[in-house]
Amino acid sequence: MLLTIDFFPGDFVTMKPQFTGAKFKPGQVYRVSKFMQKNVRVMNVDTRAAVSGRPECFEKVTDPVLLAAAKNKLAEAPTKRWVLGEVCTLTNATIARVSQKRGSEIYPTTKFVVLAQKGDTINVARLGGDNDRYWRFDVASLVPATAS
Repeated sequence: MLLTIDFFPGDFVTMKPQFTGAKFKPGQVYRVSKFMQKNVRVMNVDTRAAVSGRPECFEKVTDPVLLAAAKNKLAEAPTKRWVLGEVCTLTNATIARVSQKRGSEIYPTTKFVVLAQKGDTINVARLGGDNDRYWRFDVASLVPATAS
C-alpha cells in the first residue's frame, strides 16, 4: 500500500480525530520537525514538546485562523535560557504559593541553583542542600539572584 503524505518539515499539522488520545489532543497544532524511518517527529506549538507519531495519523492544517494562531505562538519571544549552576531566587507570588501549598516557609532571600531546564520547566535545588530534594518551577517563577 502506497502512503501519500501532503506535508513536509516546517508545516503545521493536527492529529486526525480517530487517532487522538492521551498524547495527542484533538485540535492541537504541531509543527513537523523531521521524518524518521517509520514515524514523524512533531513539536507541540503550545508546549514546544517533541513527540513522534505515524505520518498517516496527521493531516495538514488548512484552517487559516488556526494556522495564523500557530505561527503567532511560535513567533513569541523565546523563554529565558538558564545556565546550569546559575543562582536564582523565586518571585514573591511564587513564594506565597509554595509556602501555602507545602506548609514550609521559603524566604525571599532563599537562593536556589538551576539543575536543568526542559522547555519552560526548570529544576532547582536549594543552595546548600535540602535532603536531596529539588523543585520544578516554570521560567516565570524565577529571577536571577542579586549579589549580596
